[in-house]
Amino acid sequence: MICEGKSGRYRTEAEARQSAGWVKSQNPGSHQMKVYHCDQCGMWHLTTRGL
Repeated sequence: MICEGKSGRYRTEAEARQSAGWVKSQNPGSHQMKVYHCDQCGMWHLTTRGL
């Protein structure tokens, strides 16, 4: 699976959004983090890329 190596794999959208908020708070100048549901593994991931 393409997403197996990803460190950010979340069971729920809420968990992913919480993590995205923490990342943003630690890196105020960073790009906006987005969450997305992965069709491959069924988990939620973070990205700074457009969806």
